[in-house]
Amino acid sequence: MENDIVGKVLVDSWGYSMVIVDFYRVVKATDKTVVVIPMTSRETAEPGTNGFAGTSMPEEDMPNGAQTRLRIINKVNGRFYRGTVTNGTGTKMCAPHTLFEWDGRPMGYDHCD
Repeated sequence: MENDIVGKVLVDSWGYSMVIVDFYRVVKATDKTVVVIPMTSRETAEPGTNGFAGTSMPEEDMPNGAQTRLRIINKVNGRFYRGTVTNGTGTKMCAPHTLFEWDGRPMGYDHCD
């Protein structure tokens, strides 16, 4: 298990009236947990949205990003990761988030509130 996830990118898409996308890279793994660090991302705005909506892609690891440990949850329909993450600005999220393995496609974001 450990070797098949280390190096992979996980994605956290969250928000209530907005859609915020954060990317994380797995740097360590055990049978029950992974350790992730935040990544920078590149946003590409949709025309006519003034940059408030578009797609986001991961770019590179944040060199000073805080490491976060997440639980691995295996279900019949796939594996996901759960825990309280620290985003790229160093802010710890107030509630646990669920992250999924990123499939390589751009993720939609919407920063309009």
